[in-house]
Amino acid sequence: MKIIQGNFGNDPKKSLGEKLSDGIDKIKEAQGDVEEGLRYPFILIVDTGEELRIVADVEVEKFNMILDLVKGSILSGAYEEYKS
Repeated sequence: MKIIQGNFGNDPKKSLGEKLSDGIDKIKEAQGDVEEGLRYPFILIVDTGEELRIVADVEVEKFNMILDLVKGSILSGAYEEYKS
């Protein structure tokens, strides 16, 4: 698992779309072919300040499994980190 973590310009005026575009650029850098990487299922979690919004194109069972895998990987440090 690879985690792309960064400030994405650290500009509070940047829109969500601009931040997503920056994140996709980081996927390009990490993977080489963004189209190949983006054809797979995804989970997007956005903290709006009032609530969490989650957008996913995976079924609920797989969604829960993915979240558990992410949580376990982060807690154990078993992931590659890319900083922007």
